[in-house]
Amino acid sequence: MRQVMAPPAKVKARRDDDQDLKLFVLSFTAFFICFYTLIM
Repeated sequence: MRQVMAPPAKVKARRDDDQDLKLFVLSFTAFFICFYTLIM
């Protein structure tokens, strides 16, 4: 499965960069909210 799905990921490198950035921001904000709620 990995060998079959690997080539398309390389082809969509430009779009994946934007998605990775959005995913990083989303995960960071989610972690910050969880950490903030634990402190409160």
